[in-house]
Amino acid sequence: MSSELLNNALLPGQVILEYGGGEHVFSKVKPQMTYQDMAVELQLHEDQEGHPSLKVLVLAERSELRVLRLSWERPIDSHCRFCGDEWGAGDGTSQWRTMDPRRIFPWYVLIRGSEETSAIGVMTQAAAFASWNINPSRVTLTLDIRNGACGVKLDGRALEVATVLFCHYERTPMATARRFCGIVSPAPITANLPVYGIFSRHREDVSFDQTQILRECDMLANYCNGLTNRPFHVVECGWQTSAGALANDPTGPWKEGNAGFQDMGALSDEIRRRGVRPGISMRLLRDLDEAIPANWYQSHRPGYLDPSIPEVLEHIQENVRRAADWGFEMIRHISSTKDCLNDIFRNLNAPADWHFADQSRTNAEILADFYRAIKSSAGDMVIYGEDVIGHLAAGLTHVCRVAQEAPNGEWLRGRHNRVNALAFRLCQNQNFFTIDAGTIEISARRKWQDIRALAELLANSDTAFFLSFGDETPLAPKATKELMEDFFNASLGDIQVMPTDWMDNTCPEEWTIDGKPKEYHWFQ
Repeated sequence: MSSELLNNALLPGQVILEYGGGEHVFSKVKPQMTYQDMAVELQLHEDQEGHPSLKVLVLAERSELRVLRLSWERPIDSHCRFCGDEWGAGDGTSQWRTMDPRRIFPWYVLIRGSEETSAIGVMTQAAAFASWNINPSRVTLTLDIRNGACGVKLDGRALEVATVLFCHYERTPMATARRFCGIVSPAPITANLPVYGIFSRHREDVSFDQTQILRECDMLANYCNGLTNRPFHVVECGWQTSAGALANDPTGPWKEGNAGFQDMGALSDEIRRRGVRPGISMRLLRDLDEAIPANWYQSHRPGYLDPSIPEVLEHIQENVRRAADWGFEMIRHISSTKDCLNDIFRNLNAPADWHFADQSRTNAEILADFYRAIKSSAGDMVIYGEDVIGHLAAGLTHVCRVAQEAPNGEWLRGRHNRVNALAFRLCQNQNFFTIDAGTIEISARRKWQDIRALAELLANSDTAFFLSFGDETPLAPKATKELMEDFFNASLGDIQVMPTDWMDNTCPEEWTIDGKPKEYHWFQ
């Protein structure tokens, strides 16, 4: 059988349910299966366009459920090539490859045959962390429904774990990927205008004052002179909030030792007066205010809030509303997934007995509810997710960062990460959210032409476009003109780019921009 994977047989051949006391194998798969106090239900559906789907539900009265695995016995042709998604921001490893039975595909997988492309994955905002594994004879879907590192206690609740969807088209891989992402994410939210601008500089050893912020705003306003869609300046005001203290003293200081930020509302107004839209970065789950009750923190990580607690979500919503009341037009929440889960979905860094205060919901549900709380209190602010799980944030976040920073700011690796993310997550742009392939730092340490090649590509991609200024060294006249051109194109957002060698290159060099071929020789 070729890449026509599960079109006529979406019901799996085997289901394995892992729970606190072991695991049970359902070798005779039926729409409804029970074992002890646990049950699994599989519902087959088909949408108006004929796409088959499988809704997966589980229930348990007392048992703690951990993982559900569905397997299909399906031979896969050896000539097929495969490409998947990322858990969150990628580190430059997305690629099309031949069969690798060890490879894990988060959320969905694209399969390219000789003339056709298939896609199989789960709908966005699932209640599980979903991943795929493919070997020459079997396709396996793993649905991680843990709470923390432990099982979830449903206590009789029927959990709709995920809906599996299959598509098959005689289209190009990119066209299939775009179409598939549009189907699995039925209700995306995007900003009403293209999003672009700068992030203020941040160094751990320096607290920046308003003078520097406003100087950057003046510089940005000059680069974007005459543009109707105005740019954002996103203020970095410390890597953690003391928002509880702000509730008692709304004028600040925002962070201990950062006395330059005394009146955030006045700062927001001053940024706007300079013709720039104000944005703010907040680390919402890292809060060290002494007024916060001890039981609001995660049991194994003091200082990190537990978002499964209703009062914590209310506290976070107050902070988000405060940013809106100050007049900021964008909230960029940072380190959110790391602070919430500490990479538990990659089985790292957490004690085996750790769980959230509310053990009745899965990790995926708790994280999505956290994103939902931000959305419900953000008002008209654009929501930028710096560290979010894209498949869970789709429909809850306007802009999503899809590329990781390189360690120690390494330029070649950082550029690779951005180009890779743009090429392989472009199918999600405007279907899940507006993607951002990462901030480009402008500094005298880097040749302008190296910077400009990447900036030109991102500015023309109809994705979010953000820069930062590593120093205040003025650009040469030619560089200034080219940067103004990039900001102009980013402000319009009506130019389309497409990688044409992404099937063979993890850092594509061959692109089309508005239908015209363009080559970038990244590593010359």
